Amino acid sequence: MFGTYIRITISLYRQIKTTMNHATPTTRSTLRVFVLSLLLMAPAVVLLAQTAKGLLPYKNKAHQMAIEGTSNLHDWQTKVMKLDLKAEFSVVNSLVNTVGEVVLTADARSIKSDKGSIMDSKTQEALKTNKYPTILFRLKQLQSVEMANKVSEIKTKGELTIAGVTRPVDMLVYTKLLPSGDIEVWGSYKLKMSSYKVAAPTALMGSIKTGDEIIVRFDIIMKP
Repeated sequence: MFGTYIRITISLYRQIKTTMNHATPTTRSTLRVFVLSLLLMAPAVVLLAQTAKGLLPYKNKAHQMAIEGTSNLHDWQTKVMKLDLKAEFSVVNSLVNTVGEVVLTADARSIKSDKGSIMDSKTQEALKTNKYPTILFRLKQLQSVEMANKVSEIKTKGELTIAGVTRPVDMLVYTKLLPSGDIEVWGSYKLKMSSYKVAAPTALMGSIKTGDEIIVRFDIIMKP
């Protein structure tokens, strides 16, 4: 919607610019103000379009996000301490019935392990956080929404970027409207680190090796 509005405004500006060549100074000034007004109205137009669809913006209020994996010695878990999630939801009859834009940015440098600083440093090294400090998920397509028992089951297609590598992902997400008006969002996703060119961390001169497959679990409270 925003892109279409801008394209129309630019096209209109080009036509007006041609007219300006033959206009008086007063008319040129008026036309410039008109075009500027159109550009300033863009955010309001986008918000109006979202409201017409019933979509309202939400942002994360609290979260739990854990990364679980295995090794030849023991299972392990790390937690993502910092993330930012912005999403658009439409709620009908106390159920999320559609989703608009969704962007999640997690701070890869905030990933902390229950095994201490050695594991943390190995994780940072594997994720190349000096060069790629963030992990990004962006929703590309809403496939379906099934609503039952006060929970919405949402099938999505998106893009996940880890260590600078972007891959398409299919993810099943669940949402529930809370009495406070907040929305709880939860789910999990299984992936292989090698798919993102991330070398599985090792320790003790390679004697401890982690498995390639990990599971990301999340439970996020969103506020309007």
